[in-house]
Amino acid sequence: MAAEKADVFTLARFGDYESFKKRFVLEEINNKDEFGGGLLHDAIAGENFDIALFLIESGFNVNMTDEDGNTALHLIGEHPNLEVARLILNRGGDLNIKDKYGNNALWVAVFNCKSRYYDLVELFMQYNPDTTSKNKAGRSPIDFAKQVGDDKLVEMLEK
Repeated sequence: MAAEKADVFTLARFGDYESFKKRFVLEEINNKDEFGGGLLHDAIAGENFDIALFLIESGFNVNMTDEDGNTALHLIGEHPNLEVARLILNRGGDLNIKDKYGNNALWVAVFNCKSRYYDLVELFMQYNPDTTSKNKAGRSPIDFAKQVGDDKLVEMLEK
């Protein structure tokens, strides 16, 4: 796929920073793609964190949800990057917005932690998320951490 023919959403996910910036129009920063997601969703899903930082600094609505109810913080739970997560949170990112399954962003981060991404959960905990919020399956982040036997995670969530 040639960058010249790619739309701005494709460039956010798969392109390079310079190609993205050439196609980017500030007035369209909060437009949604055919899946209901925004440019920041695509940048994070593609792990184009330089583009993600640019979008946040440019005023992207950090609490925008896609068609499944995911915010940028939900996606950071799947594609961890502390710098992007911290900036989203500092710009008013809401950890307690729930997706269509009833999971908040902390739930997603805990589910994807797998003994590797404790630092992301620790960062989220600094912003007082609801650790007892149950999803549609009736489970909270603490319930899941206990189920998988991750004592360090349980301790972090119970602080």
